Amino acid sequence: MRFFRDDIRLEGEEPSRLAMVIDSSMRVTNEQQFFSWAQCELQYLIPHEILICGIVSGPESEMRCYRFSSTRYFRPEHFNEVCDPINGLFTKLMYLTRKTDSPCVLGSCISIGGCEEVWLPLLESCELKNVAAYGQSGTDGQIRCYFCFARLADELSPRLVYLLKVLAPILEATFSRVLTQQGIKKQPYFPNTLSLSRRENQVLYFLMEGKSNQDIAEKMSLSPLTVKNHVQNIMKKLQVNTRGHAVTRGMKLGLLTANNKEMQGEQNG
Repeated sequence: MRFFRDDIRLEGEEPSRLAMVIDSSMRVTNEQQFFSWAQCELQYLIPHEILICGIVSGPESEMRCYRFSSTRYFRPEHFNEVCDPINGLFTKLMYLTRKTDSPCVLGSCISIGGCEEVWLPLLESCELKNVAAYGQSGTDGQIRCYFCFARLADELSPRLVYLLKVLAPILEATFSRVLTQQGIKKQPYFPNTLSLSRRENQVLYFLMEGKSNQDIAEKMSLSPLTVKNHVQNIMKKLQVNTRGHAVTRGMKLGLLTANNKEMQGEQNG
């Protein structure tokens, strides 16, 4: 099922508002400016109270999340729950987008992009009310950034899906510049990680094939000890105790896809 309609276009004041969003984003270089930009210009296209940004800074880096909220209801403990590496709603939405390459929209009366109604209690428990999320993927199929808007004021509709697709590259460029030029202070309540590194994904794929650490080491030109460390990190991140459970969890989360297989071919070629 397609969730992106070809007949939707920017209309009315939206083109000029988008131009204003792009122009103002060029002057955003620090955390406070990003927050102000999200709470001012960005509101003209997607009115919201909460914005959660997840980003991977490099091929071997882990995704880290940051929150920008104008509501007192969304507390640090809610942020922790939303970004839980396995069961958090942000994680579920991100892996769903990875499978479908579609934005995710979820509210009490609407579900777009394959969102499940069983996730609705997570909206309530975390004071989100509703969410609209999308991100950008790299050439290897891995999501390199993901943005989740919550407590949206406007109607949740297919038009919102279009706006998410338009704004995702702008959000990535702006937030990446902030991280590069000034950095953002580490938030003490940030949970560990939301994704495996590219190399860990490679190791996980070989685990699915039933290969031993020695086999993996030979194929990846690594030492068996390095492979062992990667396997331990994978199990820790996926919160499992065995290699088999890691593969099962990886399949459930959409980590073991055709993109992984192609990546192995490049590695072995």
